[in-house]
Amino acid sequence: MGSQSVTVSTNGGMITEMLVVSTLPSQCLIISEVVEGSSFDKAVEIFNCGAGTLTLDGLTLCQVNGMNTNCSSDLALTGSLAAGETLVICNAQSSASIKMVCDIEDNVTSFNGDDRLILFEEVGGAAGAYDEGTDTLLDAFGQYATFPGGKIWENTTYDRCNLTPYNGVDPFDVSTYFNALPSGTITGLGTAPVAGCN
Repeated sequence: MGSQSVTVSTNGGMITEMLVVSTLPSQCLIISEVVEGSSFDKAVEIFNCGAGTLTLDGLTLCQVNGMNTNCSSDLALTGSLAAGETLVICNAQSSASIKMVCDIEDNVTSFNGDDRLILFEEVGGAAGAYDEGTDTLLDAFGQYATFPGGKIWENTTYDRCNLTPYNGVDPFDVSTYFNALPSGTITGLGTAPVAGCN
């Protein structure tokens, strides 16, 4: 980590450049499904895309609501998640079919089509708030600090098809990371995502 001076020799010439190496997440954990259904039928699936079991202690899933730029509600995760396994968080008032595959009931899933989600490791700063300077962002759904301009994600299920983590800052095209499915679709909820977008 940090900055290093690197010298490269090309065609007899020498170029010296400063190389900056940033901190990268030590684990692979992504938001693999977002169910944004009608009424209280809301759920988020998290997937361990790494090679080993992950400890979830110290990790937080947070929702950034509407015009806010940081966490409006959050869920501190605990326990562990084996490689290739999923964890499903659902609204406490979801339908019975969603609750059948739900592991945790929490109001972090009380979103409504314009809310963003951040999955991050708490390193410093206030608990339950994402601190860009110290915390490690693992994945996100939407640009976390940018209001999308309307309820562009409502009444749709988003199934992960690109397993590359999204940094939460660059412009977010949902179709780059997720396949959009009709409202109420939960057939893939609780199962590992498959790479390959439509």
